[in-house]
Amino acid sequence: MATETNYRIKGPQKAAALALSLGEENLTKIFKYLDRSMVKSLSLEMANLRSVEAKDMEGIFKQFTQSLTRAVEIQGGVDKTEEILRKVFSEDRVVEIMKEVKGPLGPNMWEQIHQLDEDMLINFLMDEHPQTVAVFLSKVRSEMASKLLKRLPRDVSEEVVVRMLKLEDIPSQILQNVEESIRQQFMRALSRKGNQDRLQVLADIFNFLDAKTETHLMSKIEQVAGQEAEAVRKLMFTYEDIVRISDVGIQNVIRSVDKTKLATALKGSSEKIKDKFFNNMSERAKKLTMEDMETMGPVRVREVEEAQNEILVIIKELTIQGEVVINISEDEERVL
Repeated sequence: MATETNYRIKGPQKAAALALSLGEENLTKIFKYLDRSMVKSLSLEMANLRSVEAKDMEGIFKQFTQSLTRAVEIQGGVDKTEEILRKVFSEDRVVEIMKEVKGPLGPNMWEQIHQLDEDMLINFLMDEHPQTVAVFLSKVRSEMASKLLKRLPRDVSEEVVVRMLKLEDIPSQILQNVEESIRQQFMRALSRKGNQDRLQVLADIFNFLDAKTETHLMSKIEQVAGQEAEAVRKLMFTYEDIVRISDVGIQNVIRSVDKTKLATALKGSSEKIKDKFFNNMSERAKKLTMEDMETMGPVRVREVEEAQNEILVIIKELTIQGEVVINISEDEERVL
């Protein structure tokens, strides 16, 4: 029996089932001894837990206690979890915990899905079983469903429409399970997207910092969060990344940059960066720029960095206008 339970219910779900089986009085006492992160994690599992049969509970009890043999069927849910939390925490704390438990989509998931990006939705559906896709398309508005259906592979779209015709033949409990699965997966997807957006925001900020400040702050991030620091670094567009700009993009940059600033920036640039600019100038422009670099004499490092940062600002503005393309590889390129 325990083996069967291990297959049906795994990891944190067992803790949620066991917690709910203890009853509200005992569970409220336990919550008082848990730290904030554990309360949130357990609350999330309790809220997402569907009905657990008595035979499965028996397996859980055997695994945790080896002595408890009498088990009962328990029922989790958002309302039940919120009710228990209110007996332990203040209203503000309950609202904060339940906000994370319910996730970014909230209770009106299907309405809020219409506000999401179409590309995100189609990427989600591409990895799902046709039955899940059928349920999903049957719940969203017809206009959105038609757009998504057209973007699915032909064989998948054909199977999906057939399954949509037969949704009435599927037990309501199964449909509810599919809907709940969709909710949970979207919560995870949005969480990942939120994390990526957070890193991108930080990378964009770092793009406009001077070299000294950037180095200092990045070292601090590396000390406390090495993986996040590496992720931010990969998302950043640095001065050395200019070599990856397409030739047309570099020509647009040259036309937009003050010629004196460009000469100052190139004074402290690598040969690869210099070649990138010079190879996209006319012979006359190249000659004039090199003469400016020679006649200005020694330049302070701070002045070079300021000039390079100004060029990065201009590049950022041009990317928003779609005039700068970054080459990723021989077969791929992207517009920032």
